[in-house]
Amino acid sequence: MKTIKIQELRDLVAGKLGLTCKAEDFGNFREFIDDIYSQFGLRWKTLDDQAYYWHNANMCDRHIEGDTSFIKLAYEDMEKALKLKEADAECYDESFEDAFSNPYGIQTEKTYISYVDCEGVSIKKMLEELQVLAKKYNGEFSVKIGELGNDECYCNLRMIWKVTADRIEPNDCYIEVEDDGHGRLMDALYWICTCFWCDTFEDFENLNVELHYYTSDKAEGLACEE
Repeated sequence: MKTIKIQELRDLVAGKLGLTCKAEDFGNFREFIDDIYSQFGLRWKTLDDQAYYWHNANMCDRHIEGDTSFIKLAYEDMEKALKLKEADAECYDESFEDAFSNPYGIQTEKTYISYVDCEGVSIKKMLEELQVLAKKYNGEFSVKIGELGNDECYCNLRMIWKVTADRIEPNDCYIEVEDDGHGRLMDALYWICTCFWCDTFEDFENLNVELHYYTSDKAEGLACEE
């Protein structure tokens, strides 16, 4: 296993088909992957189909955690900055038994907010907005991205940041890219582009997420039926 840059991964994927790709953001990279997907001989028509039918899920969750007293102070500003109302964000207390539409009725020490971005707020922008609120309300956030990926086996990943008034601090953030030249590779590409769909490659590098790359044999049962 080795650590590579996102630009290297882009070039590796394009090179498999003798192509070049000049994408510098994940939106354009995803368009490129969608265009070449059919050439990898998989059983699904599109990459979205693979995500949905193989894993029965195709969305990236964003999770924000903080002290309840702090979250209650900052929530109205969070809702505006991150478009939480449009995303139907759900709040949880420490029991995780029931979802709340907002944190104001939560009584436990910690509050957890979960949502799927649908308004094009990049992860870079999200973390920066939270840092502004950490400073304004004198608090601290813990942010997790793409946690669903572990449960659904898109790829092994860890993306956690601590956000304070002074810094946005990554906590051993990585995504493992298994290159079987086939379905597992497409899984990893899908998940990276889904998590960071509004970020540039430069933003991604500055977020200090390592790409751990390794090769493997093709997974069985994924080939297109003749």
